[in-house]
Amino acid sequence: NTIFMSSVHQIMQAPEASTIVDMGEKVVPYILERMKGKDFGPCWHLILAQILGDKVCIPISMYGKMRDIANLWIKWGEENGYVLETKIE
Repeated sequence: NTIFMSSVHQIMQAPEASTIVDMGEKVVPYILERMKGKDFGPCWHLILAQILGDKVCIPISMYGKMRDIANLWIKWGEENGYVLETKIE
């Protein structure tokens, strides 16, 4: 239901975002896998930060560069064991 929202703040306040955050660390591999695709959405890294805290520091030089931020999270996830055993189709 957040697909037509243009405000990151609105998306993060939506019940869907809260539901994902409430699921905790068990959803991290699925979020990271989603971030590998083309249409990963602008808020996944914010949801990861809410779930995991300050595990990944986003440099100011990356602000607004969503693909770079996604790649940073994906790399962190791979290095810390947050990978799916099988691919999502």
